[in-house]
Amino acid sequence: MSAAPAAFDRLLEAIRAGRRFLITSHQHPDGDSSGSALALQRILGRMGKESLVINTDAVPFNLKRMPLLEHWVQRPDLPPDWPAAYDAVFVLECPNIERTGYRGLEAGRIINLDHHLSNSGYGDIVIVDAEAACLGKIIFETALALGVEVDRETATCLYIALVTDAGQFCYANATPESFALARDLVTLGAAPAEVSRILYEGYSANSVKLKGLLLSTLELGAGGRLAFLRFPLRFLRECACLPGDAEGVIDEPRKIGGVEVAAMLREVEGGQVKVSMRSQGRVDVEAVARRHHGGGHRNAAGFTMAGTLDDARALVTAELEGSL
Repeated sequence: MSAAPAAFDRLLEAIRAGRRFLITSHQHPDGDSSGSALALQRILGRMGKESLVINTDAVPFNLKRMPLLEHWVQRPDLPPDWPAAYDAVFVLECPNIERTGYRGLEAGRIINLDHHLSNSGYGDIVIVDAEAACLGKIIFETALALGVEVDRETATCLYIALVTDAGQFCYANATPESFALARDLVTLGAAPAEVSRILYEGYSANSVKLKGLLLSTLELGAGGRLAFLRFPLRFLRECACLPGDAEGVIDEPRKIGGVEVAAMLREVEGGQVKVSMRSQGRVDVEAVARRHHGGGHRNAAGFTMAGTLDDARALVTAELEGSL
Protein backbone atom coordinates (compact mmCIF):
# COMPACT_ATOMS: atom_id res chain seq x y z
CA MET A 1 0.00 0.00 0.00
CA SER A 2 1.71 3.19 -1.19
CA ALA A 3 -0.96 5.47 0.30
CA ALA A 4 -0.11 7.30 3.55
CA PRO A 5 0.07 4.75 6.43
CA ALA A 6 -1.79 7.11 8.77
CA ALA A 7 -4.73 7.32 6.38
CA PHE A 8 -4.80 3.53 6.01
CA ASP A 9 -4.80 3.13 9.79
CA ARG A 10 -7.75 5.55 10.00
CA LEU A 11 -9.58 3.48 7.38
CA LEU A 12 -9.11 0.28 9.39
CA GLU A 13 -10.22 2.05 12.57
CA ALA A 14 -13.36 3.39 10.90
CA ILE A 15 -14.31 -0.06 9.66
CA ARG A 16 -13.71 -1.74 13.01
CA ALA A 17 -15.68 0.94 14.90
CA GLY A 18 -18.61 1.22 12.51
CA ARG A 19 -21.71 -0.93 12.31
CA ARG A 20 -23.44 0.09 9.08
CA PHE A 21 -22.03 1.49 5.84
CA LEU A 22 -23.13 2.72 2.43
CA ILE A 23 -21.05 1.76 -0.61
CA THR A 24 -21.22 3.51 -3.98
CA SER A 25 -19.05 4.14 -7.03
CA HIS A 26 -19.07 6.01 -10.32
CA GLN A 27 -21.99 6.06 -12.71
CA HIS A 28 -21.82 3.57 -15.59
CA PRO A 29 -19.85 1.09 -13.47
CA ASP A 30 -17.08 -1.09 -14.83
CA GLY A 31 -15.44 -4.30 -13.66
CA ASP A 32 -13.18 -2.60 -11.13
CA SER A 33 -15.79 -0.40 -9.47
CA SER A 34 -18.48 -3.08 -9.32
CA GLY A 35 -16.16 -5.94 -8.39
CA SER A 36 -14.56 -3.83 -5.65
CA ALA A 37 -17.92 -2.67 -4.27
CA LEU A 38 -19.34 -6.18 -4.03
CA ALA A 39 -16.12 -7.56 -2.56
CA LEU A 40 -16.02 -4.78 0.04
CA GLN A 41 -19.59 -5.53 1.08
CA ARG A 42 -18.74 -9.22 1.49
CA ILE A 43 -15.66 -8.36 3.59
CA LEU A 44 -17.69 -6.08 5.84
CA GLY A 45 -20.35 -8.76 6.18
CA ARG A 46 -17.80 -11.31 7.32
CA MET A 47 -16.94 -8.87 10.13
CA GLY A 48 -20.59 -8.67 11.18
CA LYS A 49 -21.09 -5.24 9.63
CA GLU A 50 -24.14 -4.20 7.61
CA SER A 51 -23.69 -2.43 4.29
CA LEU A 52 -25.69 -1.43 1.22
CA VAL A 53 -24.24 -1.22 -2.29
CA ILE A 54 -26.01 1.36 -4.45
CA ASN A 55 -25.42 2.84 -7.89
CA THR A 56 -27.44 4.98 -10.26
CA ASP A 57 -26.83 2.39 -13.02
CA ALA A 58 -26.88 -1.33 -13.59
CA VAL A 59 -23.64 -3.13 -14.36
CA PRO A 60 -22.89 -3.60 -18.10
CA PHE A 61 -24.06 -6.78 -19.80
CA ASN A 62 -20.67 -8.52 -19.57
CA LEU A 63 -20.84 -8.38 -15.76
CA LYS A 64 -24.38 -9.74 -15.40
CA ARG A 65 -23.05 -13.16 -14.34
CA MET A 66 -20.51 -11.99 -11.78
CA PRO A 67 -20.86 -13.38 -8.26
CA LEU A 68 -22.59 -11.45 -5.48
CA LEU A 69 -24.49 -9.31 -8.03
CA GLU A 70 -27.74 -9.95 -6.17
CA HIS A 71 -26.52 -7.37 -3.65
CA TRP A 72 -26.22 -4.61 -6.29
CA VAL A 73 -29.01 -2.06 -5.77
CA GLN A 74 -29.77 0.32 -8.62
CA ARG A 75 -31.55 3.44 -7.41
CA PRO A 76 -31.69 7.08 -8.58
CA ASP A 77 -31.26 8.68 -5.17
CA LEU A 78 -29.81 8.08 -1.72
CA PRO A 79 -31.67 5.93 0.86
CA PRO A 80 -34.09 7.98 2.95
CA ASP A 81 -32.19 7.02 6.14
CA TRP A 82 -28.91 8.53 4.87
CA PRO A 83 -26.89 9.76 6.75
CA ALA A 84 -28.55 9.12 10.11
CA ALA A 85 -28.47 5.31 9.89
CA TYR A 86 -24.91 4.97 8.51
CA ASP A 87 -21.46 5.40 10.01
CA ALA A 88 -19.92 6.35 6.64
CA VAL A 89 -20.13 5.98 2.89
CA PHE A 90 -17.38 4.35 0.85
CA VAL A 91 -17.03 6.23 -2.43
CA LEU A 92 -15.08 4.06 -4.86
CA GLU A 93 -13.16 5.16 -7.95
CA CYS A 94 -14.63 8.66 -8.18
CA PRO A 95 -12.21 11.52 -8.87
CA ASN A 96 -14.87 13.87 -7.51
CA ILE A 97 -18.07 13.32 -5.56
CA GLU A 98 -20.22 14.35 -8.54
CA ARG A 99 -19.19 11.20 -10.44
CA THR A 100 -21.45 9.15 -8.18
CA GLY A 101 -24.53 10.85 -9.58
CA TYR A 102 -25.89 11.27 -6.06
CA ARG A 103 -26.58 14.56 -4.29
CA GLY A 104 -26.27 14.78 -0.53
CA LEU A 105 -23.42 12.40 0.18
CA GLU A 106 -21.55 15.28 1.84
CA ALA A 107 -24.08 15.18 4.69
CA GLY A 108 -22.31 12.11 6.09
CA ARG A 109 -18.80 10.80 6.65
CA ILE A 110 -17.04 10.03 3.37
CA ILE A 111 -14.33 7.41 2.87
CA ASN A 112 -12.74 8.09 -0.52
CA LEU A 113 -10.96 5.05 -2.03
CA ASP A 114 -9.34 5.39 -5.45
CA HIS A 115 -6.29 4.64 -7.56
CA HIS A 116 -6.52 7.50 -10.06
CA LEU A 117 -4.14 10.43 -10.02
CA SER A 118 -7.01 12.74 -10.94
CA ASN A 119 -8.74 12.23 -7.57
CA SER A 120 -9.38 15.63 -5.96
CA GLY A 121 -8.85 14.39 -2.40
CA TYR A 122 -12.37 15.01 -1.06
CA GLY A 123 -13.76 13.25 2.01
CA ASP A 124 -12.92 12.54 5.64
CA ILE A 125 -10.63 9.57 4.98
CA VAL A 126 -8.77 9.56 1.68
CA ILE A 127 -6.87 6.56 0.27
CA VAL A 128 -5.54 7.18 -3.25
CA ASP A 129 -2.94 4.63 -4.30
CA ALA A 130 -1.90 5.61 -7.83
CA GLU A 131 0.51 2.66 -7.99
CA ALA A 132 -2.30 0.12 -7.61
CA ALA A 133 -3.34 -1.53 -10.88
CA CYS A 134 -6.95 -1.49 -9.75
CA LEU A 135 -9.07 -0.47 -6.81
CA GLY A 136 -9.54 -4.15 -6.10
CA LYS A 137 -5.93 -4.28 -4.89
CA ILE A 138 -6.73 -1.71 -2.17
CA ILE A 139 -9.83 -3.68 -1.15
CA PHE A 140 -7.78 -6.89 -0.97
CA GLU A 141 -5.08 -5.26 1.15
CA THR A 142 -7.77 -3.89 3.44
CA ALA A 143 -9.20 -7.37 3.96
CA LEU A 144 -5.75 -8.75 4.77
CA ALA A 145 -5.05 -5.93 7.24
CA LEU A 146 -8.39 -6.57 8.96
CA GLY A 147 -7.69 -10.29 9.19
CA VAL A 148 -10.77 -11.18 7.11
CA GLU A 149 -10.70 -14.42 5.16
CA VAL A 150 -11.28 -13.82 1.44
CA ASP A 151 -13.62 -16.51 0.11
CA ARG A 152 -14.00 -17.71 -3.48
CA GLU A 153 -16.76 -15.29 -4.46
CA THR A 154 -14.86 -12.31 -3.06
CA ALA A 155 -11.64 -13.41 -4.77
CA THR A 156 -13.54 -13.74 -8.06
CA CYS A 157 -14.97 -10.23 -7.78
CA LEU A 158 -11.50 -8.85 -7.06
CA TYR A 159 -10.01 -10.83 -9.95
CA ILE A 160 -12.66 -9.31 -12.23
CA ALA A 161 -11.60 -5.88 -10.95
CA LEU A 162 -7.99 -6.64 -11.81
CA VAL A 163 -8.38 -8.31 -15.20
CA THR A 164 -10.72 -5.61 -16.54
CA ASP A 165 -8.59 -2.67 -15.40
CA ALA A 166 -5.39 -4.33 -16.63
CA GLY A 167 -6.99 -5.04 -20.03
CA GLN A 168 -6.56 -8.81 -19.71
CA PHE A 169 -2.99 -8.05 -18.60
CA CYS A 170 -2.24 -6.18 -21.83
CA TYR A 171 -2.12 -2.62 -20.41
CA ALA A 172 0.86 -0.84 -18.89
CA ASN A 173 -0.43 -1.60 -15.38
CA ALA A 174 0.18 -5.32 -15.94
CA THR A 175 3.20 -5.14 -13.63
CA PRO A 176 4.85 -7.83 -11.48
CA GLU A 177 2.66 -6.60 -8.61
CA SER A 178 -0.44 -7.17 -10.75
CA PHE A 179 0.56 -10.75 -11.51
CA ALA A 180 1.34 -11.31 -7.83
CA LEU A 181 -2.17 -10.10 -6.96
CA ALA A 182 -3.61 -12.40 -9.63
CA ARG A 183 -1.68 -15.34 -8.15
CA ASP A 184 -3.04 -14.59 -4.67
CA LEU A 185 -6.63 -14.31 -5.89
CA VAL A 186 -6.42 -17.50 -7.96
CA THR A 187 -4.97 -19.28 -4.93
CA LEU A 188 -8.03 -18.13 -2.98
CA GLY A 189 -10.41 -19.59 -5.54
CA ALA A 190 -10.79 -17.18 -8.47
CA ALA A 191 -10.84 -19.23 -11.70
CA PRO A 192 -9.42 -17.38 -14.73
CA ALA A 193 -11.30 -19.58 -17.22
CA GLU A 194 -14.59 -18.93 -15.42
CA VAL A 195 -13.92 -15.18 -15.29
CA SER A 196 -13.09 -15.19 -18.99
CA ARG A 197 -16.47 -16.79 -19.74
CA ILE A 198 -18.22 -14.23 -17.51
CA LEU A 199 -16.53 -11.25 -19.16
CA TYR A 200 -16.01 -12.22 -22.79
CA GLU A 201 -18.68 -14.77 -23.73
CA GLY A 202 -22.47 -14.77 -23.76
CA TYR A 203 -22.94 -11.57 -25.76
CA SER A 204 -26.50 -10.79 -26.83
CA ALA A 205 -27.36 -10.62 -30.53
CA ASN A 206 -28.37 -6.97 -30.10
CA SER A 207 -25.02 -6.05 -28.56
CA VAL A 208 -23.22 -7.62 -31.54
CA LYS A 209 -25.42 -5.55 -33.87
CA LEU A 210 -24.49 -2.45 -31.87
CA LYS A 211 -20.81 -3.30 -32.18
CA GLY A 212 -21.23 -3.56 -35.96
CA LEU A 213 -22.89 -0.16 -36.16
CA LEU A 214 -20.15 1.44 -34.07
CA LEU A 215 -17.35 -0.07 -36.12
CA SER A 216 -19.03 1.12 -39.31
CA THR A 217 -18.38 4.73 -38.15
CA LEU A 218 -14.59 4.23 -37.98
CA GLU A 219 -12.60 7.29 -39.03
CA LEU A 220 -8.83 7.80 -39.01
CA GLY A 221 -7.09 11.10 -38.42
CA ALA A 222 -3.63 12.56 -37.84
CA GLY A 223 -2.13 10.46 -40.62
CA GLY A 224 -3.63 7.25 -39.27
CA ARG A 225 -2.46 7.74 -35.69
CA LEU A 226 -5.91 8.65 -34.35
CA ALA A 227 -9.01 6.47 -34.68
CA PHE A 228 -12.55 7.59 -33.89
CA LEU A 229 -15.82 5.75 -33.36
CA ARG A 230 -19.06 7.75 -33.29
CA PHE A 231 -21.90 6.63 -31.03
CA PRO A 232 -25.09 8.63 -31.68
CA LEU A 233 -28.04 8.07 -29.33
CA ARG A 234 -30.10 6.57 -32.13
CA PHE A 235 -27.86 3.47 -32.16
CA LEU A 236 -29.23 2.48 -28.75
CA ARG A 237 -32.79 2.74 -29.99
CA GLU A 238 -32.06 0.87 -33.21
CA CYS A 239 -30.45 -2.04 -31.36
CA ALA A 240 -32.61 -1.94 -28.19
CA CYS A 241 -29.41 -1.70 -26.16
CA LEU A 242 -28.04 0.14 -23.14
CA PRO A 243 -24.76 2.12 -23.21
CA GLY A 244 -23.02 -0.70 -21.31
CA ASP A 245 -23.69 -3.04 -24.24
CA ALA A 246 -20.87 -1.27 -26.09
CA GLU A 247 -18.32 -2.37 -23.47
CA GLY A 248 -14.96 -3.20 -25.06
CA VAL A 249 -15.73 -1.92 -28.57
CA ILE A 250 -13.24 0.94 -28.20
CA ASP A 251 -10.39 -1.56 -28.03
CA GLU A 252 -11.00 -2.70 -31.62
CA PRO A 253 -9.69 0.41 -33.47
CA ARG A 254 -6.73 0.52 -31.08
CA LYS A 255 -5.57 -2.72 -32.71
CA ILE A 256 -5.14 -1.08 -36.13
CA GLY A 257 -1.51 -0.80 -37.18
CA GLY A 258 -0.24 2.75 -36.74
CA VAL A 259 -3.07 3.86 -34.44
CA GLU A 260 -1.73 5.39 -31.23
CA VAL A 261 -5.03 6.62 -29.74
CA ALA A 262 -8.58 5.36 -30.20
CA ALA A 263 -11.49 7.51 -29.06
CA MET A 264 -15.17 6.68 -28.86
CA LEU A 265 -17.45 9.70 -28.91
CA ARG A 266 -20.81 8.85 -27.35
CA GLU A 267 -23.74 11.24 -27.55
CA VAL A 268 -25.60 11.56 -24.24
CA GLU A 269 -28.73 13.42 -23.22
CA GLY A 270 -28.59 17.17 -22.71
CA GLY A 271 -26.36 18.08 -25.64
CA GLN A 272 -23.24 16.40 -24.25
CA VAL A 273 -20.68 13.92 -25.49
CA LYS A 274 -18.87 11.32 -23.42
CA VAL A 275 -15.32 10.84 -24.73
CA SER A 276 -13.55 7.55 -23.98
CA MET A 277 -9.90 7.20 -25.01
CA ARG A 278 -7.45 4.31 -25.20
CA SER A 279 -3.79 4.79 -26.13
CA GLN A 280 -0.61 2.89 -26.76
CA GLY A 281 2.18 3.19 -24.21
CA ARG A 282 3.68 6.63 -24.74
CA VAL A 283 0.55 8.78 -25.18
CA ASP A 284 -0.93 10.05 -21.89
CA VAL A 285 -4.69 10.35 -22.41
CA GLU A 286 -5.30 10.81 -18.68
CA ALA A 287 -3.66 14.24 -18.91
CA VAL A 288 -6.15 15.21 -21.62
CA ALA A 289 -9.10 13.93 -19.62
CA ARG A 290 -7.94 15.77 -16.50
CA ARG A 291 -7.85 19.08 -18.36
CA HIS A 292 -11.54 18.58 -19.12
CA HIS A 293 -12.57 17.51 -15.60
CA GLY A 294 -12.38 13.80 -16.34
CA GLY A 295 -9.90 11.16 -15.31
CA GLY A 296 -8.63 7.64 -15.66
CA HIS A 297 -5.25 6.08 -16.34
CA ARG A 298 -2.36 7.02 -18.60
CA ASN A 299 -3.59 4.69 -21.35
CA ALA A 300 -7.34 4.64 -20.61
CA ALA A 301 -9.29 7.76 -19.67
CA GLY A 302 -12.38 9.77 -20.44
CA PHE A 303 -14.37 12.94 -19.88
CA THR A 304 -17.73 14.50 -20.73
CA MET A 305 -18.11 17.75 -22.65
CA ALA A 306 -20.87 19.95 -24.00
CA GLY A 307 -21.27 19.98 -27.77
CA THR A 308 -21.72 17.71 -30.76
CA LEU A 309 -19.85 14.63 -31.96
CA ASP A 310 -18.03 16.89 -34.46
CA ASP A 311 -17.02 19.23 -31.62
CA ALA A 312 -15.65 16.30 -29.64
CA ARG A 313 -13.67 14.99 -32.60
CA ALA A 314 -12.13 18.41 -33.19
CA LEU A 315 -11.24 18.85 -29.52
CA VAL A 316 -9.60 15.43 -29.17
CA THR A 317 -7.64 15.98 -32.37
CA ALA A 318 -6.41 19.39 -31.21
CA GLU A 319 -5.48 18.04 -27.76
CA LEU A 320 -3.51 15.07 -29.05
CA GLU A 321 -1.78 16.41 -32.16
CA GLY A 322 1.25 17.48 -30.15
CA SER A 323 1.58 14.07 -28.49
CA LEU A 324 1.52 11.92 -31.62
